[in-house]
Amino acid sequence: MVLEALDGPYITRGPKVEAFEKALTDKVGAKWAVAFNSGTSSLYASFFAADVTPQDRFITTPNSFIASSGVAMRLGIKPLFIDIDPQTGNLSLELLKKELDETPPPTRGRLIIMPVHFGGLPVDMKKLDSILKYPNVVTIEDGAAALYGSQPNGNLIGSCSHSDMCCFSFHPAKSITTGEGGAVTTSNEEYYKRLLHFRNNCIMNRKPCYYEVGSITGNYHMNEMEAALGLSQLERGHIFLEKKRELVKRYRDHFALCPLISMPDPSLDSHSAFNILSIQVDFEKISLTKEQLVSELAEKGIGVDTHYIPIYHHPAYKKQFGPLHKPLPHTELFYKNQLSIPLYPDLSGEDVDFIAQQLLTILK
Repeated sequence: MVLEALDGPYITRGPKVEAFEKALTDKVGAKWAVAFNSGTSSLYASFFAADVTPQDRFITTPNSFIASSGVAMRLGIKPLFIDIDPQTGNLSLELLKKELDETPPPTRGRLIIMPVHFGGLPVDMKKLDSILKYPNVVTIEDGAAALYGSQPNGNLIGSCSHSDMCCFSFHPAKSITTGEGGAVTTSNEEYYKRLLHFRNNCIMNRKPCYYEVGSITGNYHMNEMEAALGLSQLERGHIFLEKKRELVKRYRDHFALCPLISMPDPSLDSHSAFNILSIQVDFEKISLTKEQLVSELAEKGIGVDTHYIPIYHHPAYKKQFGPLHKPLPHTELFYKNQLSIPLYPDLSGEDVDFIAQQLLTILK
């Protein structure tokens, strides 16, 4: 499909991109999708579409990649971080409700909420929507890792049934890949039109030998070859997910009797997109540090990582806003104990057995 696109009449955005956007909307159930050259671009596009300004209040989770807060930080907006639910790694809806109940609504601007579906594990968007009582709220989902994830009511992440927009990433580490790429889904026509403008240097009123630029944005197009790869991947994405769910079950069987390792509630497995498999290791009860454990696993040929370093730990955040004054104990403990262990469609059951056995042996 990629070679076919390369031989076609278009190189940059063309009919393959439009076909990919249509296939994505058919997959998730939103009215429109606009494809971009990265997941980060899609986040910036969503802020442009919603016309977010420094007068707006921005609430999100600290347990995410920098891009989800960086879009606000570039506008000079200080993120208000809500501590996480330690069971899921997602923004705690109970603590969000407490924050909103105790804080008066903004006197100027709006409330911008960005829930992040950590590792593909969905935030309950219907419950979140019921908490938001302010009259002027924009909800933008960071679904970078959550394509194919679903809500308790069965709606897929990206349907925007309880949000204004949802942003996806198609980086190679995500549910499907276009090499690099991203998209925003929405069922709001005004946002859809502004997303199109953002992607194309905000060129408007195009006529023969004439056009106008409404704002300074940039060129954020997905090209035809990337879209062709995305179309191929969309056809197989559900197969990828089913394979990963089988592997997760195999990991669970290995770790079931180990009190030092905990995993997310298994009742959530049928809703997770499983972009990563996040486990918690009780480092308080073992003689190894996380760095030592990672090193010993690497010696066995096993690569692991941490998702994520809390955003307020990064020098970019501290330089702009200083240290965080309000402690977030759940986030800190989650970060201290979190490991992402190998999970991808080409991983075999025997690979999982080896990884789990090596991890359990080192912990013992």
